[in-house]
Amino acid sequence: MDFLLKKIIKFKTLHLIGVFRNHDGDVYSLLKIKNRNNQLDIIDSFSFSDFESLKTQLDQSIPVLVLIDGKGVLNKTIDLKNSADVDWLKNLDYKSIHFTCYKEQEVEFLSFCRKNVVEDYREAFSKTEIQILDFYVGSLPSVLMRNVIEKNSYYSNQVLLQFDGELLLDFKKAESGTIKEDYKIGDKVISNFHLPLYGLAILFYVNDGSFTKSKIDDVSYDEIVYRKGFEKLGLGMLVGFFILLLTSYLLIQYFINKNALLNLENSYSNKSYDMITTLEEQRDDKFKILNETGFSSKKFITYYCYEITKSTPQEISFSLLDVYPLKHEVKNNKKIEVNYKTILIIGQTTNKSVFNTWVDYLKTQKWVKLLEIVSIKRDKKDLTFFELKITITDV
Repeated sequence: MDFLLKKIIKFKTLHLIGVFRNHDGDVYSLLKIKNRNNQLDIIDSFSFSDFESLKTQLDQSIPVLVLIDGKGVLNKTIDLKNSADVDWLKNLDYKSIHFTCYKEQEVEFLSFCRKNVVEDYREAFSKTEIQILDFYVGSLPSVLMRNVIEKNSYYSNQVLLQFDGELLLDFKKAESGTIKEDYKIGDKVISNFHLPLYGLAILFYVNDGSFTKSKIDDVSYDEIVYRKGFEKLGLGMLVGFFILLLTSYLLIQYFINKNALLNLENSYSNKSYDMITTLEEQRDDKFKILNETGFSSKKFITYYCYEITKSTPQEISFSLLDVYPLKHEVKNNKKIEVNYKTILIIGQTTNKSVFNTWVDYLKTQKWVKLLEIVSIKRDKKDLTFFELKITITDV
């Protein structure tokens, strides 16, 4: 059940809060991220000097990841080949600290602080309606930005990360002053205080096995997943109920109408019903005849004759203008059929250029669907004889 829920419930939008502790007070950084087909887009970024201002920019329906850094957060590089470092790591009291660890080959990079530092912020956030997914310590998530920044060193909060190729060599705090640098991520520019937040978003969605962290009491990712799951399930059930209710109503109305029609038919005698059916068939036959002869068209035959003749230049004369020509010779006891929507023109012209212009003009008319030049000949007297076939369309 847990596995299925985590597959279904995906946090497409995420808020990441950075808390940087210093002697002058806390600085809060907020990064809003949207996951579009595994592409992390930055919606917006903010910086605040107090917690109340931060809360005004948070949507309580969107889950939050918190990263704490600055005063009270220590950074240490541990060489697993060095016995002194190994002994220090073995003697570390994990129950009294919160940490984030990044392991790379035979080296571990550790950011940690006293447990009460994180607990104080956890307690402050718990008094709000904000959905906290987890807490992280330090600037190490910015390691995942190495291929994006494309520099051998860059600042994450006030910690300088130094690389040799893809490998992290060292991370240490700035010696003095407050470092402020901007980095371009796609078409957005973010500061060194927002950089670890973007790296934290990558870590959240990719779940890189190189990172480990301490577990925070009373912060349950599973609880939020279950809550989201039940919200979606409840909404789905409500929508499904209304769809079923609407479907039921429409089906009832449909069958009521069908039943009314059947009752109406049964109320007539067989003779009356047969008469109505016969009349309907006759009506359909007449409509069919009208359609076949072209008399159901929106325009009369005279309309097409007028449109053709008014546009005909003096240099062109007709010997035949046949609108809706017969398909075959008229014979006794044989149905007369016409080529509905067809006009045949046979004529001659003394000016071929005028003829071409006239043909081009006819092709542009809305009522002309297709104009075909069936034949065109020229005699010794420089007369051009032509035969046109026009397929018309209703306008």
